[in-house]
Amino acid sequence: LINNMNFSGGRRMFLEYARWLMESGRHNIRVLTLKKKGDLKDYVDSIEVPAFNKKSIGTVDIIVATTVPDVKQGFDADIAPVIHFCQGFEIDDLIQRVNGQVSPERYKGNTLLGKLRWERKKIEWKVLIKKIDSVYRLDTFLATISPHLVTRLEERYGRSVSLVKYGVHKEIFYPDKSFRAPREFSFTRPCRIISIAPRSVTFKGIPTTIEAIRIAKSKGLPIHFTRVTPDKSELNNYEKDVIDEIFAGLKPNELAEIARRADIYVSNSTEGEGFGLPAMEALSCGTLCILSSISSYKSFSDRNDYCLFVPEMDSNATVNAIRTYIEMPLDKRLEYRKNAIDASANHTFDKSCESFEKMLTEVFENKKQKKKSTKSLRKTHKRLIENKI
Repeated sequence: LINNMNFSGGRRMFLEYARWLMESGRHNIRVLTLKKKGDLKDYVDSIEVPAFNKKSIGTVDIIVATTVPDVKQGFDADIAPVIHFCQGFEIDDLIQRVNGQVSPERYKGNTLLGKLRWERKKIEWKVLIKKIDSVYRLDTFLATISPHLVTRLEERYGRSVSLVKYGVHKEIFYPDKSFRAPREFSFTRPCRIISIAPRSVTFKGIPTTIEAIRIAKSKGLPIHFTRVTPDKSELNNYEKDVIDEIFAGLKPNELAEIARRADIYVSNSTEGEGFGLPAMEALSCGTLCILSSISSYKSFSDRNDYCLFVPEMDSNATVNAIRTYIEMPLDKRLEYRKNAIDASANHTFDKSCESFEKMLTEVFENKKQKKKSTKSLRKTHKRLIENKI
């Protein structure tokens, strides 16, 4: 179940799993959507339905949904076991909003009206946290995409959670064999920095990155900054004095080409980040990375030398990391490049899909076992009645 086909990294991966399962020929997969519109509408064969109810869903063995509203509707249909596939724990981002650690740009403002609006939103977010919590507590099968989220969900809800790590298309995101790093950066050959994420998503931390680039440029560091976003509306509204070029709605192969041309990838995501696939794709291309020191990014590898970590929401620390890379000797930069490629080596798309399929098989076997146990209990009950025990 997927409520719409607008682009997001999570939706794309969810549909990629569906397509992989379809092409395997081992399963009968149907993708149902409430709105067959958006950049992902042709990504897989899908069926538009008016609602996720018993009539629309029909006879199935398993229902998989990822957003809270979709999970609730799938569960209420009362047809089959529901897998709640958590691609990022929404409550973590909301808690940071309520605590004032992060704030959506659209709600910022120092006027009295703006402050009142902010306080009202905090009340709404607290109510929303309770609603989301109630859906996570339903009798569903929980699965998620990062080890830290497995721990988070198991501790909060007291039941086991399956792990399905995201994976990278290695045939698309690979290092350039002819790559030649400059010995040093200059305004003739500036350091090419990229940022990949929609600005509107709070936990992506894009304002922190833009502020860091602004400061770095003001300090005279030679930088060419590129923004990549799925949101085409950003093309008409961006900081032209900071952002040198901006792209929207790129295909994966186009994104990979930009990543291979870049010297540094920067992500200042906050703890609300579920996995951070663009960061893993950049590592796979051998791009030097500056990543926030959050649970998802630190779970990419047991080692910690595949990128430079910076504190969450810290633009000044990001500037220092940029300077460190720019002033770093070439041999040391090449060492970080090798470490980045090594850290991403085991995160392959096929492995991820196999984990997703394994999870489905386990839920299906669990369903069969429950059905068998129920049937056995009914037989025992009938025998006891017949024997008047």
